[in-house]
Amino acid sequence: MGEDEELALHSRSQSSETYRKQLALSPMDRVPEYPSIIVKVASQDGRKLSFRIKRDTELIKLLLVFCERKEVSYRYMRFLYHGRRIRGKQTPRHLNMKDGDEIDAMTEQGGGAPSSGCCS
Repeated sequence: MGEDEELALHSRSQSSETYRKQLALSPMDRVPEYPSIIVKVASQDGRKLSFRIKRDTELIKLLLVFCERKEVSYRYMRFLYHGRRIRGKQTPRHLNMKDGDEIDAMTEQGGGAPSSGCCS
């Protein structure tokens, strides 16, 4: 079967360019890209919540739902993926996230010395 015939058989939801890239890979290297993935969010108490999210959905939606379920303010939380802070406008596709990847949720630390100059 030629490449053109194989292209005619592929699903309409998959772009021709993506399909051609997959054809170039060996059968063991071909990984289908599903429209959504499961992302786990781990809080500091060790508990993890799993979310299904589309690859092109902004992560702010997931992060706000996490905060709502944990009953914490988004304002005081920091979210890290591979040690880097996540911005709400980013998507799983921007971060090259895979199914089953984990986000770390941290409570922002406040404090520090007052700026009154009492200790200088």
